[in-house]
Amino acid sequence: ALNARLVDAVDRAHDGGDAGAARLRLAWWREAMARIYDGRTPDDPVCRAISVALAAAGGNGIEHMSALVETRERDVEQVTASPLVPPASVQALVDYADGTHGMLMRATAELTSGTAVSGEANRAITQAGIGAGIATVLRGTARHLGQGLLYVPSDVLQQAGMEARDAKRLLGLGPGAVGARSDEPKDKLDEQRRHLIATAVRPLAEQAKNSLRLADARLAALPRTTIGKEALSPDAAARAACLPRVSAGIYLRKLEACGYDPVHPNLLDPKRGVGVPRLELQMRLAYRHLVDGVR
Repeated sequence: ALNARLVDAVDRAHDGGDAGAARLRLAWWREAMARIYDGRTPDDPVCRAISVALAAAGGNGIEHMSALVETRERDVEQVTASPLVPPASVQALVDYADGTHGMLMRATAELTSGTAVSGEANRAITQAGIGAGIATVLRGTARHLGQGLLYVPSDVLQQAGMEARDAKRLLGLGPGAVGARSDEPKDKLDEQRRHLIATAVRPLAEQAKNSLRLADARLAALPRTTIGKEALSPDAAARAACLPRVSAGIYLRKLEACGYDPVHPNLLDPKRGVGVPRLELQMRLAYRHLVDGVR
């Protein structure tokens, strides 16, 4: 619920709303985290729920929720920048993925176990967060393009021999966009667009898939123990918190099958789960529950 509130604030800035209002809203959440920790919980249903969960977890998880808020604040600054400023590097995108999905997973693990995440469990969550975060960014490409945003890192664009303004034109933004009026033939633009996709999206998808593989290996090596009827062990909590990696893996396989084209019709069809078919997701989650022993 916290992440949904934060994403809503960022989306308002994305959609051409009042960026100042989005900043104020996120600043309110940053202050709310401090107030919850100090026992001065704001009169808000999400804040009250967080307060109850933190009390049960001995305060574990607040640090990661606060870090999540800070990452979303930086997100607003990036998406409202003019001209368009994509992430500076692949590492910047990795840090963003860990600062959103990774922090959310760590907070979930600590709230459900009541224990700070550390060691191999934390390293597994880091990789799962990076993989799921990058996959989520790629899955949202069509929506981002409609908002005038681009998350392909600058260093990847440079390796492809172009800048952000070229990518905007080729991917469907602004003057000269594919499908819009242009001095160049559409087939030439389509060829350039396919080149951009092959040189930009593919390495990001491979980075995400590699991170998910590392997460799977580290999670498989964790002890399979639980504590009591309510609290999970830190290792079991880490496996449960990392379940979003399942849907990320499905999407990345579908993306590869579509030639790494994030705006391929098969990845945008709601009937196909927008790249993550519901039945396949349910089956793979059931398998993970069986293999990991996650309740």
